[in-house]
Amino acid sequence: MRSLGFRVFRVRHQVEAEGVCARLEIAPNEMPRLDALADSLLAQLRAVGYADAWIDPRGYRSPPL
Repeated sequence: MRSLGFRVFRVRHQVEAEGVCARLEIAPNEMPRLDALADSLLAQLRAVGYADAWIDPRGYRSPPL
């Protein structure tokens, strides 16, 4: 992700019925750059072993302090 120029992101591991899935969260201001990369990013997450992967449309958000 960093090599692609993304600065604020995280991958959340979620246990689902089909196995461990990845939820990719990216800073809302960086989301427009995903259009060309989304399919490739999700395929790469599946290739490393996640049962499924998706991009959270709400983006990266921190809990309130």
